[in-house]
Amino acid sequence: MTRPISKKNTFNRLDNLGKFLGSFHVAHQSTFFEELIVQSFPIILHLPFFDITDDDSTIAYRVTWNGSRNLRTRAPGGGPDGIGRGRGFNIIIEATLKTGTKQWSQEFAISLKHARDTNDQYLHVNPELIITVLVTPAIHDYTYNSVKHNNQSNPYKIIPIETIILKKLVETSRLAFTLRHLDIRDFFNNIINELFSSYDCNDYRKRSISVVNNWQKEVLQLEKKTIIPIKSYHVMRKINRNHISTSEILRDLANDKFIKKYSEKVKEGFGAEIINQCIVQESLGKVLSKINYAEHIFAPVPISDFRSRCKWRSLALENFPPD
Repeated sequence: MTRPISKKNTFNRLDNLGKFLGSFHVAHQSTFFEELIVQSFPIILHLPFFDITDDDSTIAYRVTWNGSRNLRTRAPGGGPDGIGRGRGFNIIIEATLKTGTKQWSQEFAISLKHARDTNDQYLHVNPELIITVLVTPAIHDYTYNSVKHNNQSNPYKIIPIETIILKKLVETSRLAFTLRHLDIRDFFNNIINELFSSYDCNDYRKRSISVVNNWQKEVLQLEKKTIIPIKSYHVMRKINRNHISTSEILRDLANDKFIKKYSEKVKEGFGAEIINQCIVQESLGKVLSKINYAEHIFAPVPISDFRSRCKWRSLALENFPPD
């Protein structure tokens, strides 16, 4: 059974990690941290989430935590904390709260064996299609040095990231309606390259933050012509009239929390022209009249009409012309 996940709650818990973990007994904090880290990946990848008690192998693309919340147990030591089966690549997920000198030797060194064993037993793919992601609040120098040495010759690549980077990935997924697995893979490839180019752990940390910020901006800029018509349509439905002006839509969007956050991340705003263009392009409203180049009067289309066209377009992608 797919486990529901709240993107908002997951982001807030990563953003206030100490407070979240402090609400549990110290004996259980590692378990809830591990679950939080693994469940971030189905949000990032837009995939269903399972734990070890209800994993469904009939679903090809999914994320599985090898622990159990009901039983309050972590993933067993003989395998990874989680496995993400994405489109075109797989992710071995490892998490630890340890930040000291034994971070690598006691927690992450075994991740290489986990990656190989998981591939041999379940995935059966080229090692280049497997990325092992190590997540921790802070990467230790020993971990950084060990990972960099491994990646120079081992086909199983390792990426250490701190929770601040994971939080940024979850935030991007919250704002992006059409985040592609190829975009995620590009991000990890960029991180691997920066790891190779970095000269110490602090330099890698700075490079990682720069990479994720630039990646987020690029991904979200591609979302503009998806986000604007969807949010504009929500405004038209909320106003609930058969004739709605561009200025009414623009005024409402200017105060929308989601749009404010989106504009903040891409560092650019938008105006009446793109609203008019996107509503017409997505056929979410019919232009009743044009007062001037900026001010149009729209009649919103019924949501059932939009659903039918989405289904028709999906069929056309698979088989053109659709029957």
